[in-house]
Amino acid sequence: MTEEQLLQGCLHRDPAAELRFFERFSGIAMAICKRYMPDAAQAQDMHQDGFMRCYRSLKNYRAEGSLEGWVRRVFVSTCLDALRLKRRARAFEQDLGEAAEVAAPADNAFLLAADATYLLEAIASLPEGARIVFNLYAVEGFTHAEVANNLGITESTSRAHLTRARALLKSRLAPYLPQSI
Repeated sequence: MTEEQLLQGCLHRDPAAELRFFERFSGIAMAICKRYMPDAAQAQDMHQDGFMRCYRSLKNYRAEGSLEGWVRRVFVSTCLDALRLKRRARAFEQDLGEAAEVAAPADNAFLLAADATYLLEAIASLPEGARIVFNLYAVEGFTHAEVANNLGITESTSRAHLTRARALLKSRLAPYLPQSI
């Protein structure tokens, strides 16, 4: 099934096309959800929500880039929206003073040296702000200006979160890294 046939089938609510769409992008989508959400249950919720958003928004896909890129953006937005909502609810219930603390990941050498499962767990255990900035910048490839715009923070705050994230990941991954790093 070509990409165009897949799109047309989904737009016409063809269950076979929707299943193919899901099968094609499910792995990529779940990987994104696991990077942004703090636990597996929330990642699974975002996986489902993201696909629902994809199916509803497919009519807005302009084919100006790859379909996979569009799906990735939908899932990143879905996760960020959920985290924003969660953050607003927390802010309503408690003081935001603690929310400024951030931690996060390390350099590419560490990404290559560390066990992938432990690395994902280490990233997931980071404070929310650091985890989000790290994922947007280091994994998704956004610039600090784009991260700042997406999150409603300054570029310097984005840089600070990334620096802190790298330091935290480096300390968490130190036992698993060669001594020369």
